[in-house]
Amino acid sequence: MGYVKKRKPRIFNFIILFLGIGLVISGITFGVKAIISGGYPKEMMQVADTNKDFGKHKKQRSKDDFNYYVLHYPNTKVKELDQWIETEMKNTVNAYGEAALKEDETRTQIKQDYQSKKINDQYVAVQLDTYKDNVLISKDARVFDINANSFVDGSIFKPLAQRQLTQWVRNNINQPLTQDLIRKLVVNSNTEALYMDETNLYFLFENEAIAYQFGDNPNYFNETFANINPSNDDIPSTYLDYGYEATDKMVAFTFDDGPHGDHAFEIMDIFEKYNGQVTFFILGHRIPTRESVVKAVLDQGHQIASHSYDHPNFENLSIDEIKHQLDTTEALVKDATGYDEPLFVRPPYGAISSSQLQQMTIPFINWDVDTQDWQLTNPKSICEIALRDIQDGSIVLMHELYSESVESLDCIVSELDKQGYQFVTVKELFKAKGVEAKPGAIYYYVD
Repeated sequence: MGYVKKRKPRIFNFIILFLGIGLVISGITFGVKAIISGGYPKEMMQVADTNKDFGKHKKQRSKDDFNYYVLHYPNTKVKELDQWIETEMKNTVNAYGEAALKEDETRTQIKQDYQSKKINDQYVAVQLDTYKDNVLISKDARVFDINANSFVDGSIFKPLAQRQLTQWVRNNINQPLTQDLIRKLVVNSNTEALYMDETNLYFLFENEAIAYQFGDNPNYFNETFANINPSNDDIPSTYLDYGYEATDKMVAFTFDDGPHGDHAFEIMDIFEKYNGQVTFFILGHRIPTRESVVKAVLDQGHQIASHSYDHPNFENLSIDEIKHQLDTTEALVKDATGYDEPLFVRPPYGAISSSQLQQMTIPFINWDVDTQDWQLTNPKSICEIALRDIQDGSIVLMHELYSESVESLDCIVSELDKQGYQFVTVKELFKAKGVEAKPGAIYYYVD
């Protein structure tokens, strides 16, 4: 009987064949992936899978001797928006072209992620977030109005609303408010770095997206926006710091005893020529019939402060009587303007006792330069006294009621401007000099 060779089970052949094919496919896939990735780090090829609701996801890759660039972006097919995206990406690549290799001689990873939305079939919003080695380094955004064929900017808001939104942004940013940052945090008609969704408009400042629910204040808008129809309700006044370098020479001009019907506007016009702001210490009993003056002071960037209700000597009053004087004046300011914050106070005649100060919860402001405009009738003499005594950090006493005071200002301010002084409110003077205005304390200058 001859030897019969035993056949291997057919299933074994299939297993060998299957494994072989798998290895070939894996090798091809690995090779294809390697070709596609071009050696770019895997994490750069990945993006967040949320908030990419509009546009086709695309990516732009490049590298040089120092950096990898993988910039993910949406192809929105909105011409102006896509042009902005392209420009931003060119700027990103150009900004890091001359970097040095890191200590481990690896390339820096420059990656861009994005968000994109279409809202109400009218607005397309795109936000670009740029990372350097996984650390966020820049954030920018634009909103495009398809119907208007233009980008949305701060001009959708009324000027007084822009001031309110500036204050709101400053109150909600998660960073300390340095003087440099204050200067940057301004909402105006040129504000373009905006993103939006169905309920919020996001203001982008210093790599933060600060959400504002735009349905809250219809009276802020100039025109219909995202189905929100504007209303004609009054917009409250607000006080804004403008931000000055602490190294600059600065002086705070203060004007007592107003509001005056005409002089306040003349004073503001003079300081506007020199890009300056001042502080008006007003009397409560003079506010009725002059509410528009008080509102104009705040709306033009000046500070409103209290000089009591009817100018009594505080040293002759009880604490309750002093508080009544101040509370009544604050209430009248709020009724006239909507401004609802504690006011700095100048006691009439500069008089308040130490024991009274200890019972107060607000700072008091006197002066170190008395121009004597309350007794001099010669504007030239007022100017000479001011120029003789003013120094960096001075608080200058003048009065709103006297025409001689107003007539002296051009002489004073023009000369101080030549000397390099900036003209600031009392609040700005404290902030710029890094001094806290403490409750129950009285200040004559800030240094």
